[in-house]
Amino acid sequence: AREDVLLRPFEPLQGLRSGLPLGLQRTASAICNPEVISQALKQLGINSQSMPFGSLSRATLDEARVLLGEIRGVNEELNALKHSSAVDAAAMMEVARKRNELRERVLELSSRYYELIPRKASANEVARPIEGDKALTEEFGTLSDLAEASLGVQLLLAALHRQQEEHPLDYCLRGLGIVLEEVDSNSEEFALLFGYAQSTCTGAPLEQAQARDFIYCSRPRPGSSSSSS
Repeated sequence: AREDVLLRPFEPLQGLRSGLPLGLQRTASAICNPEVISQALKQLGINSQSMPFGSLSRATLDEARVLLGEIRGVNEELNALKHSSAVDAAAMMEVARKRNELRERVLELSSRYYELIPRKASANEVARPIEGDKALTEEFGTLSDLAEASLGVQLLLAALHRQQEEHPLDYCLRGLGIVLEEVDSNSEEFALLFGYAQSTCTGAPLEQAQARDFIYCSRPRPGSSSSSS
């Protein structure tokens, strides 16, 4: 599916209201904004038009990570061959044969990896084998980023699917498993935060700062109704 279909703006059922206060709605909207997530995917170099987010499970990501581990092992063997001390023709031919064999193995593993994570190549491009420490390090990093991004995309997809039954902001916040709470504008903590904002603000005019701009974020402890900040 194309990105503009997957990451379209929320359109809840007319009359369906969020149960969140306006300040928390604004915060939740900033966290779960389809356009922001779309831009983040582009910055990560993720081809969202070909990425199968709907089926990108933890098992798929784990399998991709295993393949990268295998590629690392083969690359280490290739690096070891660079220091080969072969001098006679027969030995040099054997080194060349082994090098070609290892490169074919890298190509095979890379192809399997891109079947799971079609990030770099489109339908009109050929995915390059993941050779060298730099390329491998970058791919491990991207896979880690993708694991986090996919959770966000899947949460948005679920919220879009349910937006005729539950307000998408409420659904997203519940799906994230966090609790948001506005800081009391009469508290000492708010005064400290507001003072810090005044001394460091470089964006919006100071008079626009309001109590709802300061939010507690906590995550309930497993098996408990209490929360930890």
